[in-house]
Amino acid sequence: SNNQLSTLNGTSVFRHQSQLSVLKLGYNRLTAVPEFKGNFTLTQLILSHNHIQEIPSNVLSGLPVLRQLDLNYNKISFLSNTSFHYHPNLHQLYLNSNRISRIMPMALSQLPNLDWLKLNNNKIGRAHSELQSHHELVCRLLLEKKN
Repeated sequence: SNNQLSTLNGTSVFRHQSQLSVLKLGYNRLTAVPEFKGNFTLTQLILSHNHIQEIPSNVLSGLPVLRQLDLNYNKISFLSNTSFHYHPNLHQLYLNSNRISRIMPMALSQLPNLDWLKLNNNKIGRAHSELQSHHELVCRLLLEKKN
C-alpha cells in the first residue's frame, strides 16, 4: 500500500509468490485492475483508493479462490454484464465511493456466493430495478447515500 504505483502486472511481479493469500495495493495510482494469469491463491485483494475506471472482463480469472475484492474509492462508473468472470468463491465485494451510475442486469450473475455487496456513495439511481433479476442472489446490499 501507498507506494505510488501506477501500473502493475500481477502475473510477472508476483509469479514466485503463488501462495500469497492477501495483497494490499491500496493508496496507489493504479488505473487498471492488475491481471493475474495462472492459479494464484489470493483470497483477499485490496485495490481501494486508486484511479481504476473499469473492471475488464476476465481480468480476475487467475484468482480462482478470491473471497474478498475491495475496489472502494476508485473511479468506476459502470458495471457491465462481463465485469466479473465466474467467481464461485467471491463472498465480499466492496465498491463504495466510486462513480457507479449503472449496473447492468447480469453484472453480478457470475458471483453465485456473493453475500456482501457494498455500493455506498455512488451515483446509482436505478439499482433496485437493475438488480431485481438476481432474486436468487442473497446478499446484504448497502446503498447509503451521502447527505
